[in-house]
Amino acid sequence: MQHVFAARFLLAFIALWGCVVAAFAQTQSEQPIFPLAPTGPILTVEPDRLFTSSLFGIRVAQEQDLERDALLNDKSVIEAQLEEEEEQLTEQRDTMPAQEFAVLADAFDEKVQQLRRDQLQRSRAFTAKFDRARQDFFRFSLPVLAEIVRTSGAVAILERRTVFLAADSIDITDLAIERINQELGDGADRVEPQ
Repeated sequence: MQHVFAARFLLAFIALWGCVVAAFAQTQSEQPIFPLAPTGPILTVEPDRLFTSSLFGIRVAQEQDLERDALLNDKSVIEAQLEEEEEQLTEQRDTMPAQEFAVLADAFDEKVQQLRRDQLQRSRAFTAKFDRARQDFFRFSLPVLAEIVRTSGAVAILERRTVFLAADSIDITDLAIERINQELGDGADRVEPQ
């Protein structure tokens, strides 16, 4: 008799648990994939945080750090080589005629000037590359932000720091980061070959 009672109790418990799981699953399926956007005519966003906290921005920052380190390392190697050449040239000054030394000194000076121009060009290219990456991020993010505007019924997204006073509830930065991450990921597949 006890075994029958225990078996019935177990079956009833399993059936009840199945109902709870089914109800929970139905509730979860009704939840939107993303949090709901605030509603209202005006929304705000923090563009800097939108970029730097996104997977796209994090990837760009990591690449930027690696390239900056490589540029600085190259610069250090070049400076060390130039110092060594300058020392050798200085040692040769007393052992050769002034005209021969002047030719070598002029050639060394031209080499230094050319290396400086090359470094400046590399530095400008570095800056331009990562400026472009930031611009690309905002261009790729525009459809996501437009969808937030559409679904929230807003008419505009303003940059948060330009707004004198606003409720935190109209800031969509976190929501936008989440949706942009979902849409763009780290953006590596959107990078155009240089």
